[in-house]
Amino acid sequence: MSQFTENIWIAPLPKTNKWTTTKSVRFYIYELGIWDYIEIPAWFPFDWCSIPICIFWPKVSPKTITPCALHDYLFEKKIYWYHFTNFIFYKALRVNKVWLFKSLRYLFWVTIGGWVSYYQIVDKISVAVKRRLKLSEFISNNFK
Repeated sequence: MSQFTENIWIAPLPKTNKWTTTKSVRFYIYELGIWDYIEIPAWFPFDWCSIPICIFWPKVSPKTITPCALHDYLFEKKIYWYHFTNFIFYKALRVNKVWLFKSLRYLFWVTIGGWVSYYQIVDKISVAVKRRLKLSEFISNNFK
């Protein structure tokens, strides 16, 4: 069974919506044939999985702090494939005894938001729109 070794210690970063860990935390993974641990280093800044907390889950539970920091760390460092990172996040929520429905809600929004970010969909769309605008401007300038 997966587990955290100790509680997380965090502090807010001034003038940002981010927090930072003040000491390292380990999460041991005993799932799907993996016997490994992930260490979130001290002073790692995280932003609660990049999802606006006030919109999607108005009440932040202390049980979700460590899984959110773990997910942000895995997502930033790209240690595992994106979907496996979400699986580890879900397992971390369940290890911390977060209610099943709440865990699935976190997983859903992290999957949607992370999918857009991980595959850089917004960047690709904006590049495509800029190219289309330049092409249409070029065509209109040359065929007047």
